[in-house]
Amino acid sequence: MPQEIDFLNEARYHLQTDNSLLINSIEENDSGLYSCQENINQKDSEKVYAYYIDVVMVELYDQGNTENWKAYVQKFIIPMKEKFLQSENEEYIYLRNILRVQMNIVSEWEKQQACDGCTQISKRKAFCRLRPTHKEKMDEENINLQMLTIKRFLSIYQLSCHSLQLSALFPKIAKDLSNIPNFLIVSHCKGQCQVSSGIHQAKYHDYYNLKEYAHLILTCPETTATSQVIWLKNGEQLKARSNKSSRIEVDIFGTLSLSGIAWSDEGNYSCFVDSVHMQDVIIKIKSSFSDNTEFFWQNVCIGIILWFNLILFCAGLTIKCKRRHQYKTLDEILEEEDLERKKKNKMF
Repeated sequence: MPQEIDFLNEARYHLQTDNSLLINSIEENDSGLYSCQENINQKDSEKVYAYYIDVVMVELYDQGNTENWKAYVQKFIIPMKEKFLQSENEEYIYLRNILRVQMNIVSEWEKQQACDGCTQISKRKAFCRLRPTHKEKMDEENINLQMLTIKRFLSIYQLSCHSLQLSALFPKIAKDLSNIPNFLIVSHCKGQCQVSSGIHQAKYHDYYNLKEYAHLILTCPETTATSQVIWLKNGEQLKARSNKSSRIEVDIFGTLSLSGIAWSDEGNYSCFVDSVHMQDVIIKIKSSFSDNTEFFWQNVCIGIILWFNLILFCAGLTIKCKRRHQYKTLDEILEEEDLERKKKNKMF
């Protein structure tokens, strides 16, 4: 039986001023059918609004283009459809023969996202959904409370393939469905990158002044295992490559590797994490020739200084040699000192 929410004792449930319902910290047991009623023109008739809350486990995504989507359908959707129709597992049989429910697995597409001019990418998500169809009424003689509960649960329009409540009622079916990710179609598009008022400015900036033939590995900040990382060079997207001979490579984890750096690699490299402009890296290249030239001129300057000092030293020696007759010998100096001592002794 439906129960009215006790807002005084239920701390996580709040009735907003606009009569909307706010649920804090959603839990698995919050799954269920929620309804509200309003009186129309103060008459006895009432209008009822119903909402189903389907709490799901953490959802994963496969991503790719339309060709990858076709492979996704062949790998995940079609085999699951066959299981619902033919599987001999007791849960599938119970669903088909006892509850008389045919489960259809479909993909629910969200609206195509606008083209992100900075990454030149547009995205569209496809969510895995279950749509129950009741083929015929159950045998009323064998109906019990559990069956009624399940039938009520399956009477809604659609469920997520990753529904936690479904896993409580049909563990085997839920386990099979948990292997089916949602899908994210990524398509290339053309659009203007709006960089105004600093909104799209990168959070991080870096600068490298590298020699020719150097190696560099760049990792985009704030990424996780599920992040979508895109690298651009001067506004053009760098695609992931498996060719080991390529000097510029973006691996599946979004790490950019540059090997044997050349002048053509100079430029502005930008990375985006889930469409957020995360980092700008400016790379400048200096040639090994310029380093050798600089080293050469440094040595020339040092040589000139040493040569100048040598000239001064030799000039000094030459002058000393030419004036050697003007200088006293050691014997003359000793003789003068002896005379000075004798004069002092006579004075005393």
